[in-house]
Amino acid sequence: MLTVAVQIVSLVALAIFIVLSIWSFVILKKYYSQIKYNNYILEKICAALSKEKKDSQLLLGEPSEKNNFFDDKA
Repeated sequence: MLTVAVQIVSLVALAIFIVLSIWSFVILKKYYSQIKYNNYILEKICAALSKEKKDSQLLLGEPSEKNNFFDDKA
């Protein structure tokens, strides 16, 4: 009788573990895709800001880092 009770408790624990594993996999997969999307948006914003900075430097005539190549050598 005791072995049957232990087997039932083991099966219930195994079923709970399987359900928790599946749900955690689904949740972590959704979380990972959301992080990927946020990184994509941040990369686009960073690229746009960098392009805007380069454009404003060209319009204002400010020297950029690439144009200062010959300034270091005297």
